[in-house]
Amino acid sequence: MRRGLPRSTALRSLLRGVVFAGVVFFGGLGAAQAASRVFVEIGETGDRLNPAVVRRLVALELSEINVPDDPRFDGDEEREVTLHCRVLPEDGALRVEIWALGQSAGARRVSLQGTPALVARRVALAAAELTRRLADVRRAEARRLDREAKEAELAARRRAESERRRRLALGARARGIAFTEGAYWTGPAVGAQLNGDHPLRVELSMSWMAGQLTSLDGAPTWSALELSVEPGWVVPLTPSVDLAVGVPLAAALVNTQGEVTVDRIPGQRDTWTARGGLSAHVQPRLSRHLRLDASLAGGWVLRSVPLDRTEGSADVHRERLGGPWVEVSVGVLLD
Repeated sequence: MRRGLPRSTALRSLLRGVVFAGVVFFGGLGAAQAASRVFVEIGETGDRLNPAVVRRLVALELSEINVPDDPRFDGDEEREVTLHCRVLPEDGALRVEIWALGQSAGARRVSLQGTPALVARRVALAAAELTRRLADVRRAEARRLDREAKEAELAARRRAESERRRRLALGARARGIAFTEGAYWTGPAVGAQLNGDHPLRVELSMSWMAGQLTSLDGAPTWSALELSVEPGWVVPLTPSVDLAVGVPLAAALVNTQGEVTVDRIPGQRDTWTARGGLSAHVQPRLSRHLRLDASLAGGWVLRSVPLDRTEGSADVHRERLGGPWVEVSVGVLLD
């Protein structure tokens, strides 16, 4: 009569069976999932290679490798990558190749020495190495294409900004001018910027201003119609902010009021003056076609104005308006 197996031996046998079944099941499941993305082609190798074992091991090795889609193909949807593994006899060895949609990942030679299981393992490892190489190549290609796309986009933005900066710009501003020898003007100005030779810029403007002669008793009023030209040079501080340095030259028709005459001519109230200097403009872009223009300028009066304060026929005060001047202005430019 046969004696039954001890209980501990039976439990160990049962546990081994469960573990083996799990390995077979999950290994087969992983191979099935990997097989949906790898096709293995095996040439005639006789009894030196077991095709079923090769396919299973290749599928298992490649199942953990994520191969990106070819970055050269456009498309927003991520597509499944199908790999083609070729195992061909070559001069007493095996040649392992990996292909993906006609793109070769290279080839490796594998020795036929050893058992069929050992050779199958070598084939699987060679296929995994080639697949990793393909994944690395595609990731590097994706980074290169992404970098080139960003550089092309940046270059396009720069070209567009350069073209925008070359366009004619129309401006309006409020300005205030102080003469250190005792007078000031304030008023609006309109003008145009000629930017065709950017970064060289020429601005033409016209202003109507009024103020007071503070150096004279009673601070009588005076006004001016001024035309100015300002060649300048533009330096981009940031993609959206420009610094412009210019040389303003202006000439104005001047009219005095009250008991003030000019040019030492009795009763003469109309004359002209001129000034020149240096300016700095900060021009941040507010929108696609609109820029803010804030400027500070200073210089010297090029043509001074003799002023006489009279009461009846007697001269009571005599001045000559000239010397340094300072201007502050703020406005907008439409381009």
